[in-house]
Amino acid sequence: MDTPGRIGRIVAVGGGKGGVGKSLISTNLAVTLAKSGARVVMLDADLGAPNLHTMFGIMRPGRTVEDFLSGRSTSLEEVALPTPVAGLRLICGAEGALGSAHTTAEGKQRLLSQLGRLDADCLVIDVGAGVNLDTIDFFNAADTRLVVMVPEITSLQNGYGFLKVALFRRFQRAIVGMRASEKLTAAFGDDAFEIGSTMDRVSTFFSMLEDEVPELVASFRMLLQEFNAQIVGNMLHTPADRNALFAIQRMIRERLGLEVGIAAGVSQNIHVRNSVNTGRPFAIDAAPGDPDLRELRQLATTILQQDLSQVRKLRESFLREMRKRPIDPQLDARFDFGFEGMPTAPRATPPRPPPIPIRAPQIPAPAELRQVQRASERLAVRVPVEINFDGRWYLGQMTEINEGGAQIAGIRAPSTWSTSTARGKLRRAGDDRGVTALGIALHSASAADGSVVIRFADAAAASRLVASVRQDAARLAG
Repeated sequence: MDTPGRIGRIVAVGGGKGGVGKSLISTNLAVTLAKSGARVVMLDADLGAPNLHTMFGIMRPGRTVEDFLSGRSTSLEEVALPTPVAGLRLICGAEGALGSAHTTAEGKQRLLSQLGRLDADCLVIDVGAGVNLDTIDFFNAADTRLVVMVPEITSLQNGYGFLKVALFRRFQRAIVGMRASEKLTAAFGDDAFEIGSTMDRVSTFFSMLEDEVPELVASFRMLLQEFNAQIVGNMLHTPADRNALFAIQRMIRERLGLEVGIAAGVSQNIHVRNSVNTGRPFAIDAAPGDPDLRELRQLATTILQQDLSQVRKLRESFLREMRKRPIDPQLDARFDFGFEGMPTAPRATPPRPPPIPIRAPQIPAPAELRQVQRASERLAVRVPVEINFDGRWYLGQMTEINEGGAQIAGIRAPSTWSTSTARGKLRRAGDDRGVTALGIALHSASAADGSVVIRFADAAAASRLVASVRQDAARLAG
């Protein structure tokens, strides 16, 4: 496994099709990370239309990633340009360089293998739009994967499809060269691993794996735990727009088996949009109290404070399990886990079947998405509750709730509560015996209006609470 030499963590930002503000989110996230004191490098990996340099007012970059790929520069460090933000450098893309039909697998692997050698605390990759394999492989090379979505049916569909392709690409790369691949292909046809063919849910893949090579099932479930993806909502018009994110979060959990959190939600902010034309990212000059800047700061803090040791331990455990049964003697050479195992030079290996194509993913129909969204709609309530994050119970009033979480008014969160570590309990007011208590995590806190937003840790318990609150509301209305 190609272990990174100096990089602290790699964050990839994707988003299905274009138009969701992915580059805006990645740019302002990188600025916020740098302003928090981290040494940051951005990589523009948009293969079709790289434009991050214009976000920083750089019209004609002196060096681009093409200089590295062509051999004019020996490392990515040499082509990283300074930006107006202290501590933030940018590796500019070049049209036709990565997206060209003549780009070789070796060239892409050279670029991927350099990512871990950058001298920085954090690398932010803007991976570009779409689900081509170049985009997906950059996305899968990260420690943390962010998917940007707007609260519209088409964006939710595209974001779901993007995650599905990325996950199944990971399965596909892991199974290459092993007897399991041959058995599965023979049993289910040449399209066994195509997205949108026989596997609409990840459970179908594991059923196939259970039938053919049951000893690998536990190992492959490690990939679900390691995937470490998060949703970032953008262009939210009203607080209710988060319902759409809760809906797709639930569908991802049910269909793909991934626990994907909602890491941040940025509103439809005219200042963010206008920053594109000024060539000066919004996060540079935004007022300290701006709600969207607070969301970006919260996201940056979560990324920097996240303990990646468990994720990396899962990767090592998976690779160790695979090496116990290397059917193909070249498996170790081809499967460098962190960078998807593309060889850097031709190898004298026996002929293999052609790579399995990845087609457009099956995505849920709009009617089905709306059905899930209705099931997760926020319910306006007035329920006295108590929450406990630090050994003390704080009394407040629950004003909104759904299966994903709740908003509680009347509580000014102490500065010691951290959105990345605060785990606690919620109970109905006066329930000293804790009969109604359930686990929660702190999503966000607003000192301005004295409210907090919490996430439920136990989906089943949360559903029971919502049903109970709904019954109480109906009884009072009657």
